[in-house]
Amino acid sequence: MSPVLTNTLTGPVGDRLSTEALSRAGDPLSPASPERSRFDDTHTVHGLPTSLLDTGHHREDTTRIRVPVPGTEWALRAYLYLPPLPSGNGGRRWVVDFGGVEGLALITESDGSVRAVLQPRDLAAEERVGMAIAGSGRAPTSPGWLRLELRRSEGLVLRLYSEHETGTPLELRWASVPSGEVSLTGFRYRARPTLYWGDQGAAVRDLQRELLDLGYDLGAWGADGDFGNATWNAVVSFQEDHGLTPVDGSPGPETRAAIDLASGNEYPPVWWSHLVVNDGGWPGPEPAPESGRAPLVPGLPL
Repeated sequence: MSPVLTNTLTGPVGDRLSTEALSRAGDPLSPASPERSRFDDTHTVHGLPTSLLDTGHHREDTTRIRVPVPGTEWALRAYLYLPPLPSGNGGRRWVVDFGGVEGLALITESDGSVRAVLQPRDLAAEERVGMAIAGSGRAPTSPGWLRLELRRSEGLVLRLYSEHETGTPLELRWASVPSGEVSLTGFRYRARPTLYWGDQGAAVRDLQRELLDLGYDLGAWGADGDFGNATWNAVVSFQEDHGLTPVDGSPGPETRAAIDLASGNEYPPVWWSHLVVNDGGWPGPEPAPESGRAPLVPGLPL
């Protein structure tokens, strides 16, 4: 096992994530859409500030920390502080993006336990549930630090631990492996079906009320539960106003998540820390600093 990348993802509290700031914390990394990010000490790992990522209106509007990985075989470890999401409303976090095609989503159950699925880019598509490896341990709980370890070889294996634990993890395997650029992120959405022109009913009426509250024109009929031309036009206008793609007038989970945020609903961020990538072996927990030595925060005077 040979580390090819290490980065503590730390920096001066309040500073926005940037290529320069992250490069002071270890091997070079480059964030995309960093406007919703900052270094923060609300939750720390080994006493160091961590990288706070707020959810955006959509995935491209949510900060992503791009992670170079070596070829087709690699292992990745990072610490993730996952706040709770209300159980029963389908809340999910898209936390690892694979080439913009698929993502690892984490879900908080009613008992606080965390489960994981692979989700296609279409957030309304069926989730890919991993096979639990024999002897797999209990799922860690939210809120709290999770140690997320991913290993890509002939398949993709996920191990989830509570922070620095070394016992038996929750371990899941997927036979087919995602490809493309790997990014750490934190987009929040809900599992909801896509609505289309011609649909009718309570779900359409809820959407119409949200659009009206945001100032979009639904014509003379208003929130009548009938997805017609006025509703389609309002959805298109909303998608254009908030940079969603595709602009298709059909609100799926991503457009609905953007409407939630635009309507004033606030969701807690996620925090990332202590990233390691190596050429295949499981990285394990981050060792604690030597006793009596204060942790070093890049960018602060010695």
